[in-house]
Amino acid sequence: MLHINIKILGVEGCPNCTNLVQTTINILSELQIAAGVEKVTDKKIVESFGPGAIPGFVINKKLKAGGRLPSRKEIVSWLKEENNT
Repeated sequence: MLHINIKILGVEGCPNCTNLVQTTINILSELQIAAGVEKVTDKKIVESFGPGAIPGFVINKKLKAGGRLPSRKEIVSWLKEENNT
């Protein structure tokens, strides 16, 4: 069972958001962590995380980074932390 759910908040056609999805998938593979990854462009869902949440990185309903692209190091740290809970 997947206990890590990741949402990448963005808008249609956003190359940074698309790259963030791929980077996240690559990191999960490298760390051998099973997780669901979803790019979310639905305005209501994105807005539920607050203004300025694009691009956004959400793990298990917690906004980890909003309005900026998280670094690879940050993503690795967050995923390891969530995987150990």
